[in-house]
Amino acid sequence: MTIVLIIGLHGYFDSTEREMLVLAGFALLIWLPALRCPPAATVVAGVIAEASLYIYLTHYQVYPLFDGHPLLGVVASVVVGVLLTQLVSVLRSRLRGRLGPLRSMKVPALRLALPASWWPRWHRRSESDLR
Repeated sequence: MTIVLIIGLHGYFDSTEREMLVLAGFALLIWLPALRCPPAATVVAGVIAEASLYIYLTHYQVYPLFDGHPLLGVVASVVVGVLLTQLVSVLRSRLRGRLGPLRSMKVPALRLALPASWWPRWHRRSESDLR
């Protein structure tokens, strides 16, 4: 497997140092069943992993603000993504608290977003269907 990885990465980045770094990371993922790290590092990694979508979506706007300071731009992008994740989580929990328990609907994805009273009468289920 490692040989396939070496062959696949050769010349991919046009930078030997970068290829070696990616090769080392993938080799660790392939060959180490577990990687021990301090609990604090695990918590930080979990927070960043949870925020990865928002980090990705916002880094295009945040990173360019720190032109000439790439490390500061990366740190700022991660911080903005984490803060946005926390904001969305708080808003979701408040919205759920306001709406209360929602009745089942035919559209599961929308069931969490809209209370049943907002749906047209023909789309609502009867009380007997909910039991």
